[in-house]
Amino acid sequence: MVNQARPGPASWVFLDIGNVLWSDDEGDLYTLRSIGRELASAGSTPSFADLEAASRRAVEAYAPSVWRAVIWRFVAPDRALYDEIAGRVKRDWEAIDDESYRSFTRPFPGVAAMLADLKREGFRLALASNNSPRALWRLGELGFLDHFDIKEVSDTLGVAKPDTRFYQALLGAAGCRGEDAVMVGDRLCNDIGPARALGLRTLRVLKGWHRDQQARTPADLPDLSVAEPCDLPAALSRLAAPSRPGA
Repeated sequence: MVNQARPGPASWVFLDIGNVLWSDDEGDLYTLRSIGRELASAGSTPSFADLEAASRRAVEAYAPSVWRAVIWRFVAPDRALYDEIAGRVKRDWEAIDDESYRSFTRPFPGVAAMLADLKREGFRLALASNNSPRALWRLGELGFLDHFDIKEVSDTLGVAKPDTRFYQALLGAAGCRGEDAVMVGDRLCNDIGPARALGLRTLRVLKGWHRDQQARTPADLPDLSVAEPCDLPAALSRLAAPSRPGA
């Protein structure tokens, strides 16, 4: 019989931004309304309830981008119209002023203390988010960015979740193996499953539209889940500890 090596202590924590550091709820609602306006201008008039139902189906279907899946739901199979509407929705989001962006990126209570606790406990932190450089500006404004050793998002890395190359890029930047890191995110599809495939331990935050997302297979199940970001230090200390025989 071959004895399997037990994982040692994890020193790196990869943290998603949306629904981990701040709430995505207001921004997601804004995006749905923007999609509704653009669809109406193209002659399609789904109700807001229809848009919400489409977003729930996208979550259930493990769509990497919920808002893109919602657009496709109402314009398929017209690829040209999809590209046109998706482009306008993206430009609309990028054009919002700083005050509106702040209102869409309100941090959860206790996040500043949580990040400080993780650093004090010896964890090294990396951002692990599908996002634009504007998110880095906002994190800096909030005083969060200085806690991170790796300050990259999908737009700066050039690859996005759930592509496992996103996680491989972070592991390369951290100079560590998958078993030396814990991924913290809200989505089974983009955060938990792909990270587990590379050997990372995983911790799910039950926030946002994906909080009720169900695992398709056991491979998508997180090692632990928490209800609030302020619960992360205790959960990570437990999860990152080396496994013990009989534990």
